[in-house]
Parts: sequence; C-alpha cells; structure tokens
Amino acid sequence: MLAPGLPRRAFLGVELAPGDPFARGGLVVGGVAPGSMAERAGLERDDLVRAIDGWPLSSAEALRLALRAAGARDEVTLALERGGAPLERRVGVQPRAEERLEGQEVLYDHVVADGARQRVIVTRATLGAAVARPARAPAVLFLQGITCSSIELHATPDAPLARLVAGWAARGFVTMRLERRGVGDSDGDEAEASTDLAMELAGARAALRALASYAFVDPAAVFVFGHSLGGIVAPLLAGEALARGLVVYGTTAAPWLTSMASGFRRRLSLLGVPVDARERHVARDLAAVTALLRDDAVGTFAGRCAALHRQLHACDVAAAWRGLALPSLVLRGEFDALVGPEEAAELVELASARGPGRSTHLELAGLDHAMTAHATLAASLRAPGAGAFDARLVDETAAWMRRSCAPR
Repeated sequence: MLAPGLPRRAFLGVELAPGDPFARGGLVVGGVAPGSMAERAGLERDDLVRAIDGWPLSSAEALRLALRAAGARDEVTLALERGGAPLERRVGVQPRAEERLEGQEVLYDHVVADGARQRVIVTRATLGAAVARPARAPAVLFLQGITCSSIELHATPDAPLARLVAGWAARGFVTMRLERRGVGDSDGDEAEASTDLAMELAGARAALRALASYAFVDPAAVFVFGHSLGGIVAPLLAGEALARGLVVYGTTAAPWLTSMASGFRRRLSLLGVPVDARERHVARDLAAVTALLRDDAVGTFAGRCAALHRQLHACDVAAAWRGLALPSLVLRGEFDALVGPEEAAELVELASARGPGRSTHLELAGLDHAMTAHATLAASLRAPGAGAFDARLVDETAAWMRRSCAPR
C-alpha cells in the first residue's frame, strides 16, 4: 500500500544492452519487458533512448533520476533514435511495483529529514481470522551498512535482510526499513556523493519518530537494529529516548581510521597475504581514506563521500556507547573479516559503564560480516555475503527483544 506524499518511481521496463549500454549517448535497448511502458511505447531492441521528458540518459544514475522524476507525472515523452532516425513516443507512466512479502502487509510511506523526503517500508504480519492481532505491537527499525544499495526486497527474497524482516514479522514485530537519500524513491542526488553522517542521522531520527507514532506500534517497545555502519549510527540515536533497546551486528566503537586499518589488516591476514604485502595494501588504502579527511577533500572511498569519512573520524562513538541508557545486544559473526571479537567485547564493556548486565555479547558461529552463514572460514572468504541465511539471527534477536519488553 502506497501512502500519499512521495511518488513511486516509474518502471520503464527496458533490459540493458550488453557492455556499456550508455556508450552511445543514451540508453541502448537490449530487450523489452512485457506489459511495460517500453512495450506500450513500441520500443524495440537496439533502439537508442536519448531522453525521458528532456532528461538525457547519459548514465545509469541519470536513468535512475529520470525515472524518479517521471514517477510524479501521468505521461512522459521518450526521445529516441531507431536506425539513426529520431523518434518521439508519448506514454503513460507505470509506477514500479510495490514489494509483496508472503504473510506480511507492506506499507510504503516516507519521512522528511532536513527538507528531503525519504522512503520507508513498513511491514507487519498478516494473521488469520482466528488469531487476534494486538492493537499495538513491538517494532524494529533496521539501519543498513555502508552500502548505498536499495533496501527494497523485490529481487532478493532469500537475502539475509528479507529473511530477517520476514522472521521478525512472523514473530509479531512491526518492521521499518529506511531508504537513503538519492536511492530508490527518496529525494536527493547520487547517494555516493551526497549522503554524509549528518544526513544519515537526520533520516534515522525521523524514521524512529515515525515508527513510534503508528497507531499499530507500541511506542514503549521500539528497537533499533544497526548493521555495520548502521551499528555506529544506532547509539547516536539514543538521545531520542524513543527506543527500548539496541541490537547491533558487525560494528565497532573504535575511531574510524583505527577501525578501517583493523578491518583491512584482518581480512588480508585471514586471506594469507604475507605481512610485508599486507602492510603495503593497508598503507595504500589508509592513505586513500586519510586524503578524504581534509576539509576541502572531494571524492569517495568504499562508495561514500569524503564528508561521511570526515564526520565518522570526528565522531566519538565510544562516548555514545558509554552514555547509553538502553539495553543492548551486540552480535558478531564468527567469520566476520572486518570486525574482530575484541571490538564486540569493547562495545559490551562500554555499554556496561552505567551498570553491569546492560549489554549482551553473542558470537554467531559461521556467519560473515554480511550476515550469511558458511561451513568454513575459507568458504566465507571466497564468497563473502553469498552464504545461507541462519535462522538464529531471527531467533536470538526476537527472543532478546521480547525479554527487553518486559516491565522495567
């Protein structure tokens, strides 16, 4: 169900031609999806689509922005070439399909943070007529890692996030995912260039407030789950006093450059790279990150802008954990090549500064940084993120959140 206020981006329905489909100054059509805008406009294989409503299609990013702008219109004009001859086609806009998850109701809503609209996707379990659904349910806000990929689950129903959301919903939790600025339907420029830590925090705060405000959510039982970078953001939200507790996976409180160096070194060591070569690689990558810390620096590292790296480097994450007034569950995968067990243990120690027992550390055997399970460490290093889903992620987190909902 689509809530009013933020249009769904358009679905053109063009398969990209092999190689670089934008090399000819537009989008080369490799195929057309049945029933799509492209089919209704009569597009054919090898057509060159120059623009959508005057928006030149010079890159994949330009195509994404053009389709997002088209989503707010009823019709658009496609400017194309066929066999060198210019053509125009006027076609009605077809919104991208909404997510359908078995056993769940899906709500497409949005929040506004610093003037920008960001898509949020909310799910809750669909229960049979014989089962009474509570008027207000506990809820989880999921904050993703450093990647700028979409949090929609159309194409990846078996991905860890999809299985995690489905598992939480089946156990009676409402879930919310937040789409970054410039990704999917959300307002903003290309996410890799524009989304910094301040924007991450603004969006997360707006999403947390929105989640607690739904009539079907228990505002006293809202949790935050932060994966990797999301786990750095999570304790910084504690001052909102809206969360019941934090769950983090594969994250750290170490200073940003220290954390990056540790992750670089750990992965290369596990891969068996000799010490001398390992240190050369670490020095090279650290130099690339350090160069972004200057006030006038531009560019990206790991797909994220210089401002994000500067703000992370200046952020005292450890202090946020020491001041945490909420219970926390710290999860780490046994085969996490980026975050070490000592970093997870440090989080628990920091979170216990205000009293023992406030934080729990759980090491999950066989899981990698991307929350997928492998039979061996070697298998996880060969194909990180390509392992199987492990239901312990759902079992352990849901059980901990239920316990934390007990009267204080």
